[in-house]
Amino acid sequence: MLHPREYREFEYDPFHYTPPEGEPASECLQRARDWLSNLESGTALVVSHKTWMRLLITDLLSADPIRYREALDVKIASMSVLVHVANRWRLEALNYGASAKRIIGN
Repeated sequence: MLHPREYREFEYDPFHYTPPEGEPASECLQRARDWLSNLESGTALVVSHKTWMRLLITDLLSADPIRYREALDVKIASMSVLVHVANRWRLEALNYGASAKRIIGN
């Protein structure tokens, strides 16, 4: 492992520890919030990395963002569906389309 100290710090608190040259999780979450607040009614397709989706969904579920990596796992090449209902967002689907073959070993 090239950076064991940094890895341990990130594993311990991924929300507050930012790896060198990385984006702070709080800024990533704010970008996700800003995007969602500007979304108009209708349908939107988002292609994002796992961190962005994990932070956004954790925030929508009012979970502690400090443990977003433990709270929820967004699978690679999967779809998650958010539905706007009565001025709130609901998680309709998580990891839709993620096959067992993709999940094993991740």
